[in-house]
Amino acid sequence: MMWKVLMVEDEPFVRRTLINQIRWREFGFELVGEAEDGNEAMAFIQSKQPDLVISDIVMPGMDGLELLRQAKLVSDAKFVMLTCVNEFEYARQALEFGASGYLLKLSADEQALGQMLEKIERELRQESERKRRHLHVQLNSYTEKLWSYIEDLVEERMLAPPVVPGELPQFAAVLSVLGDQVETPEAFVSADVDWLKISSCGHTSLIGWSDDADALSPVGLDPRYRQPVFPAEGLHEAWLHSLYALNAEWYGRTDERADHTEGEARYPWRMESELNRALELTEWDRGRALLKELWRQLEVNDVLFVHVVQAAERLDRKFARMLGRPALMESHSILSIPRHGELLVRLHHKLDNDIHTAVLRQEAVTDRDDINTIIAYIHRNLRENITLKSMAKLVNIDENYLSALFPKKTGETLINYVQKSRVEKAKKLLLETDLSLTDIYEQVGFVNENYFFRIFKRWTGETPGKFRKRDK
Repeated sequence: MMWKVLMVEDEPFVRRTLINQIRWREFGFELVGEAEDGNEAMAFIQSKQPDLVISDIVMPGMDGLELLRQAKLVSDAKFVMLTCVNEFEYARQALEFGASGYLLKLSADEQALGQMLEKIERELRQESERKRRHLHVQLNSYTEKLWSYIEDLVEERMLAPPVVPGELPQFAAVLSVLGDQVETPEAFVSADVDWLKISSCGHTSLIGWSDDADALSPVGLDPRYRQPVFPAEGLHEAWLHSLYALNAEWYGRTDERADHTEGEARYPWRMESELNRALELTEWDRGRALLKELWRQLEVNDVLFVHVVQAAERLDRKFARMLGRPALMESHSILSIPRHGELLVRLHHKLDNDIHTAVLRQEAVTDRDDINTIIAYIHRNLRENITLKSMAKLVNIDENYLSALFPKKTGETLINYVQKSRVEKAKKLLLETDLSLTDIYEQVGFVNENYFFRIFKRWTGETPGKFRKRDK
């Protein structure tokens, strides 16, 4: 990268002598303009934005000090002032106004100019790196806010995208692909473009920023990586469009759907709530069926795949909380499943394992298979009318024999075991759901509210309402 230089000197001979004294490119500079006075120089600075201005101080019209003062309002250019021996006070003022240095005209030979240029080049490089670091912080911060905005669209609220900071580059481009094993193409590497990479929710997006629109579509780039270049303030729409374009691949379709807008998530929240409720009530078969139906509705509604992955993570945490295991399905494991059906298989498998573990944990295993069968039946069918006679029939043994055998193996009568199990399930529903007392006693198998209250108080010492209020 060459730094641009403007030479300002009202005496043509002096100006030409200074220009010819130095091999500019060897020091990393390129002379891009000359001016005879401050007014001409100011117009050049405003239009061309040079990196360095070497200017005489005493000039007709606008002098060098006034040029320096006005230029600092519209440009970050470095200034080196040219002065004579008897103009040292002007040079001192120039330094106060922000000049990087000054040179005496009479001693401004190649060595002096070279030393000054080396100093200025270091300053420019350090300042450029500082600005670049600051820009990266701004770009990352804005990109993170924008990604949060895209994730939150599933809530179906009227959301406004984050405001684009004024110091960001003018243009942007975005490329999104499924999976996380995505390398930035070599053709993207450019001093004029800042590329950011974000991998989340089963995909990777490459976002490029630049003030040069042409630099965002490098020559020779694989056509599949070519993306439209747009003004930076349109990134939220372009990014969302690029993500929706992946839905066909995510769902395994070949058809094209119409373009989506921000309000078209259409996530089936009611279905997810029904699934959670079924699991809270230990309606395992219904829960499995609802999970499958939820996944079908996601595909029918063409819900953005990002929101599908969010749902999988959310449900996994819910399964973990309800069924008593650590949440294991983190984002990094989902990234390796960039397909809708595959994610359902994984989630369904985890749910089955969780249900199996939860049921085993509930069942007090004895050394009798017939008693274990009865215990398992009780926990899975609390809503049913469970009697000594029905359980004896279930395992095909004599009713009187079962009446004596069950307490011998479990420490309590069958009817007490059923009541205790119903009360324990009722306690869980009271604490973990907002179900009414009527809904709860029906779900756990009590025939009416009075009987529910009486048995619950017998086992806990208080009514269901007081229990819920105290523990919550």
